[in-house]
Amino acid sequence: MSYNEISLKTGVSKSGCCNIVQGFSKTGSVECSAKKVNSPTKLTKVVSTFIEFEKKKDPTIYSREIRKKLLDKSLCTVDTLPSVGLINRCLRRDLDMTRKIVQSQPIETRSDGYDRRFDEFIAAAMQYDPKQLHFFYEASVIRTAGNRTYGSSPRGQPAVTWQRYASNSTFTINLCCGYFGVDHFGIIDGPSNALQMLNFFDEALQEVNNIGNPVLANGDCVILDNCGFHHHRVFERILRNMLGRRNIALLFQPPYSPELNVCEYLFRLMRDGLRQNDVMTYTFTEYAIVNSLISIKDQHVKSIFSHCGYI
Repeated sequence: MSYNEISLKTGVSKSGCCNIVQGFSKTGSVECSAKKVNSPTKLTKVVSTFIEFEKKKDPTIYSREIRKKLLDKSLCTVDTLPSVGLINRCLRRDLDMTRKIVQSQPIETRSDGYDRRFDEFIAAAMQYDPKQLHFFYEASVIRTAGNRTYGSSPRGQPAVTWQRYASNSTFTINLCCGYFGVDHFGIIDGPSNALQMLNFFDEALQEVNNIGNPVLANGDCVILDNCGFHHHRVFERILRNMLGRRNIALLFQPPYSPELNVCEYLFRLMRDGLRQNDVMTYTFTEYAIVNSLISIKDQHVKSIFSHCGYI
């Protein structure tokens, strides 16, 4: 009987049948011949820990680079070096790591100076009640946002569609937000500048809430990011004087820290609203921006305050 016939009847592979027969001819036992002598494991605890350390230190490192480091640091020899596939299986199975889009952070945020400024900002912000904090931020909206980037087509053929909007007109939204919702906003046709910022706060200081009290009240604090013209030696002094006449403090958040600005998250909600009706966003851009901003519910803003750590 051939090995192929034995394999079909027993369900054992042809090579397995051959090994069993050869082992039986040498040892006289089928059980011993069926057992495979395992080679020393290449994925030891030390190797697994080193792989985890390297991946946490640099999530973008390749498995082949980890193999090279294992050799360079004499953690493995050529015979015990795990393969790229084994390292990948270790990442997925043992370390429970998956591939995802990398989120880049400026290396400046790892400096001692950044930690000091971060702590100083948190200490200064915590001196105020969350209801006294107001955040200012600028964001741009491009009218061509409705043109979709990806599409489907048969393999080997390009995906072609009609260009829906040809304009590249850009609007800038100046936004001031507090604990109770959007305080004031303005839409500029084009980029913003320091003079536009001063005009915005001149209008915001005149805003009142639904019971007639000033939105920016005595003893409040306005928080800005570190945009270049926010620190202009003339306009920053003018802004401090404008706010100081109502006893409103001006505070700058640490550099490279958009996650501390509530307006950053509100602009994400605004853009989600603009995508829901891209035709209106192009045809009546300013109206669509206004409609999206006033649709943001107050409880969403309070949730963002909590997410940012101010509550």
